Parts: sequence; C-alpha cells; structure tokens
Amino acid sequence: MPHGENLIMVMDAHRPVRVLMKDIAEEVGILNPEVALPEIMQRVSTHIPNEMKTLCLFIDVFDGYFRHLAAILHTQCNFSATAFWQEVARCTHRYQTEHPALTAQFERYDLFAADFSHSCLNRLQIANNQHMLNLEDPASGLQFAGRLRNPLAAWADPARLDQ
Repeated sequence: MPHGENLIMVMDAHRPVRVLMKDIAEEVGILNPEVALPEIMQRVSTHIPNEMKTLCLFIDVFDGYFRHLAAILHTQCNFSATAFWQEVARCTHRYQTEHPALTAQFERYDLFAADFSHSCLNRLQIANNQHMLNLEDPASGLQFAGRLRNPLAAWADPARLDQ
C-alpha cells in the first residue's frame, strides 16, 4: 500500500528516472499462499480471492497513487499524464518480457485489462477510522462504486508504445 510519503522520486531534467521506497514494513501483505515464509513473517501472509489480487494494484497503486503522481508531473514538470501511463506500460511490458517464467501469472493477473472495480478506500476510512479492514479477510469489507478505466489498457499491445 504505497503512500506518497514513502516514495522518493529521483528526477533528471524534470523526468523521473528512479523511485526509492522507504518504510515498507507496516503495510505489507504477501498474497501468494504458496510462498514459504519464516515464522516471524507469517503475520503478513493474507488470503484474498484471485480476482481481488489485481484489484489491490489497480486501487492502491494505479488509482490511489499513480493517478495523483501523473497529475503532479503534468502540472509541475510538463510531463503529460499520457506519457506517464505510457512509461508505466513500457515498464510493465519490460518486466514481463524479462520474466518469461511468470507468463501464466501475467495472463491470470492482467494489468492491461480495460477497466477495474472502483473500491472506495475513503468510504472504509469514514466507516471505521480505527480499523479499516479485517486483515484476516480484507476482501470482505471492501466497498465498491462502479468501474474505472484502466490507464494502461491503451498499451496492452506493446507495439503501440512507440506510436
């Protein structure tokens, strides 16, 4: 669950070239039940339905963080939101190409889907600002409101990245 205060963006000539993460220990969740974890880490293992795993990235990263980052880069650095999402798509395709052993997972968890459910994190906070989700069953407490367009969908075909 990224938060702006936990990411440091390294810029070069008003272009992001690197992102550093800090303070990631508090809100980590291991979603793969097949991963063998040492006992001390088992508390961060959580189960959510497969269809919800991609939603975590879409809501927490794409909508909750990248959407705002794209707007800031557009207004402060003249780096268009379209160019930002194109770079995210390029990075995603590059990662997928570099890890062919994970092809089945990339197909199962499609980051280039046309749209995704809109899970309303603010509604969770308002409903209970002391305990937003049951960590043993996080999917059960989510609140939804329609669907959002996936900003990566336009570049599902990597050949379109250079157009």
